[in-house]
Amino acid sequence: MHWQELVGDGSPERIDDATNEVRVHGDFVVKFPGLGCGLGDDPPELQLLVEYLAYRVYTRYGVRVPEHRLVHDGRQVGLATRKVPGPSLGSYLRSKGWDLEQVPRVPGARDLYDGFFVDVLLANWDVVGLTGDNVIVGADGLVRIDPGGALTFRAQGARKGEAFGDFPGELTTMRDPRVGTAGRVFGRMPAPCEARAAEVFRAVSRPGLRMAVEAARDEIRATVRELGERDRAELGRGVEREFDEITPRLASRFEAILRHLPG
Repeated sequence: MHWQELVGDGSPERIDDATNEVRVHGDFVVKFPGLGCGLGDDPPELQLLVEYLAYRVYTRYGVRVPEHRLVHDGRQVGLATRKVPGPSLGSYLRSKGWDLEQVPRVPGARDLYDGFFVDVLLANWDVVGLTGDNVIVGADGLVRIDPGGALTFRAQGARKGEAFGDFPGELTTMRDPRVGTAGRVFGRMPAPCEARAAEVFRAVSRPGLRMAVEAARDEIRATVRELGERDRAELGRGVEREFDEITPRLASRFEAILRHLPG
C-alpha cells in the first residue's frame, strides 16, 4: 500500500529522529529509513522490516501494540503505526511522583508484565525505553510501541550480532535493574504476574510462532514487489537473509524459554 492511500494527501508533520525519517499524519506515524540507515551491506529498510516482524509476533501472543502496517512510497518500504492516545509510562509515573519501581501501582500494569517472556524471545531490551517512553498508558491499558531494538538490531540501528543468540540471556538481564530500564520494571514483577506471563507465552506453540514469522515474511515480500522506483532484488535478498538468520534463533530461544518458565 502506498502510504498516501493510508493517510491521505495532506502535508505531514516531519519529526526529527536519529534513525528514521518520521512523518506524522492524522492518526498515523509513518517511518521511512533515514540517511544513517543501510550504510553497510544492509538495505536501508531492513531495521524497519525487522521491527514489523516484532510487531507481528507481539500480536500473535495477544500483547498490546498499536495498529501497524507496511507501506511504501514507490521507492522505499516504510512502517505506519496508529498513534495511541495517552501519556508515556515515564510521563505518567513522573506526574505521580513515582519512578519505574512503582510500575505495579499503575492501572493496567498487568499488560506490561504479560508480555515479559515475549520481550525476552524478541530480545527487546529497550521495551520500556530510556525514560519509560516506549510504553503508552492508553485508555484500555499499557501499549508497547517502537520495538525497533528487537531481534537483530539495537535501537539506534547497530547490529546485535551474537548478542541476539540461541539462548535468551535476557531471562536474567531483563530482570536485572543494574542492566537497564527493563530490569527496573521486571525485576519487581510480582510472582502472580510472572505466572500469568508464562501462561501468555505457553498459549502459542512453536508451529504457531513459525506461522506468524512466515506470514510476516510473505507480507514483506508482497510489499517489496509493489516498489516501482528501485531495484527490488537487493532488498528481497536482504529480507531473505535476515529471516533465514532470525527463524532458527527464534526457535531455539522459544524452546529455552519454555524450559525456564515458572510452574
